[in-house]
Amino acid sequence: MKRLVMLMGVAGLLLGGCGSLQSQKRANSLSDTLNEYRILMRWGDYESALTYVRFRPGKGEQLAEVDLEALKQVRLASYDVVEQVVTPGETEAAVKVAMTYYHEESNVLHSLTQTQHWWFDEERNRWYLETEFPDLVGNMQKDR
Repeated sequence: MKRLVMLMGVAGLLLGGCGSLQSQKRANSLSDTLNEYRILMRWGDYESALTYVRFRPGKGEQLAEVDLEALKQVRLASYDVVEQVVTPGETEAAVKVAMTYYHEESNVLHSLTQTQHWWFDEERNRWYLETEFPDLVGNMQKDR
């Protein structure tokens, strides 16, 4: 009987640890995803960065069209995560980023701050951005 109680206690500890291990894996996965996205943005690989943008099924939203041709002349000088808040279940995150960028022809530095909403897709086991792609070109035109 003592053995059974002890085995149940050990099993409970192991099962309890699985939840926090899963949570830690998701947190690491978010960190990796944010870094990958940051690198793609910094190197101007906007087409690949767009593959991270995906609205949740059933939300009914569509990604606004992004003019990749216009973005070919836009370079990011910096892309920094300013703040990151993750839900307790590690399934959603609000990430505030600050970007500075310029158009190659003008070299005038512009800045944009964006709060991004990321969500974890259980089926695909990865994080997606549920916020529109930053309107870098439109923001430059506003600054004029």
